[in-house]
Amino acid sequence: MDAVTGFLQERMVTAYQEQTWAVALVGSINLFIAAHAGLMLTCFRKWVLQTALFTASCCALLIVLSRHFIYMYYDGCLKTLLAGSAFASACPSGSLSRLTGQLALYSGVSFYLLIVVSLYLFAARLIAVTEYPAEKRW
Repeated sequence: MDAVTGFLQERMVTAYQEQTWAVALVGSINLFIAAHAGLMLTCFRKWVLQTALFTASCCALLIVLSRHFIYMYYDGCLKTLLAGSAFASACPSGSLSRLTGQLALYSGVSFYLLIVVSLYLFAARLIAVTEYPAEKRW
């Protein structure tokens, strides 16, 4: 019983932490681009920046929603288990909706891949269009 409750609590903490990281990451990116909008607009068209921010924000919303549903699922399992039910009846496998399951599987991976690729593209473009003073070569 202790191992199962520990597992459920760990899964709840993980879901909460993933929500927090998604919000912090997207908030940081949004603020960075807003703070450096002049520089960014010399490299990218306005619609590119707006589309990138919108896409990242939507993906973060999907993560927050999916992790919320997962948190509530494990919370319900834990409460039912602590009330004296057997594990099989506390966490029935079909109680998590198909949509929530799909969001849980793909929202995090898609979001983090999107962030990594987008940040690379932004940085590579910024380096490509910025004029630097003459550098000393090896």
